[in-house]
Amino acid sequence: MIKTGNPVISIYTEMTPNPETMKFVANKLLYPGKSIDLQDVESAKPSPLATELFGFPFIKAVFIASNFVTLTKTSETEWSDVIPAIRQVILTRGQMPIQSLSDQYFLSSRQFTRAFSEYAGFSPKLFSRLLRFEHTLSEYGNKDKSLTDIAYDCGYYDQSHFIHEFKEFSGHDPRHYFSGNAEGTQWKD
Repeated sequence: MIKTGNPVISIYTEMTPNPETMKFVANKLLYPGKSIDLQDVESAKPSPLATELFGFPFIKAVFIASNFVTLTKTSETEWSDVIPAIRQVILTRGQMPIQSLSDQYFLSSRQFTRAFSEYAGFSPKLFSRLLRFEHTLSEYGNKDKSLTDIAYDCGYYDQSHFIHEFKEFSGHDPRHYFSGNAEGTQWKD
């Protein structure tokens, strides 16, 4: 378990009848919308988390529900090689420094980034940023929090950082997106 500044979140894995499929279960709500079953990168576009998971060359399918993510991998990859890093990144919703991850696996930051990129096809930093963005999107519809509160809760350093990254990934200003008027918000309602 990891203390993230919020309540302690734990993620455990469950095998499924299909040996190529693993379920990552959290003790907290990860995704407040309807569950989504995505079989390819094209269908994953509405979900930054699913898009990033499909960036791993060994992922064939992604299913996201309220408190778990189920991944189906290719037969060439062993779960034992990839579970720890995936679990840590999901647990911290992209808020764990890459140096901390590399220290846990007794690698330099450069070695860890190289190994992660070899498996995933993109850097662990990008994966973390997208998970943080996914966490931000999960706050859609939460009228009890201001955008500033959402930004700080999701690990952004300041509003400028939040706005810049939000625009980079969504193409929208956060205020416009969270007003419900932005293109692509219909699937959240």
